[in-house]
Amino acid sequence: MATEKLKFKLELYATMWDQPPHAEILINEHSYFKGEITGTEDKPDILEFEHEFTEGEESELIIKRSGKDKGQSVVNDKG
Repeated sequence: MATEKLKFKLELYATMWDQPPHAEILINEHSYFKGEITGTEDKPDILEFEHEFTEGEESELIIKRSGKDKGQSVVNDKG
C-alpha cells in the first residue's frame, strides 16, 4: 500500500493564573509531545512533527489535556 508523510505544525498556548496545563499530542498510539503548555498568545509553544500514513488506514489526531482541577478553572455559574 502507498504511504504519505505529512508535516504538522501546532501552536499551543494557555492563559493561567497558577499552574500551566499539560497536554499530550498523539496520532493513533504514537505520542509526539507530552508536557506543560507554557506559551502565551503572543509567543505560543510551537510543535512540529511528521507522521507517515498508510493509504486506506484510518488515523486519529488526539490532544489530551490535563493538569487542572476544579480549583484551577473559572466557572460561569450563570449557565
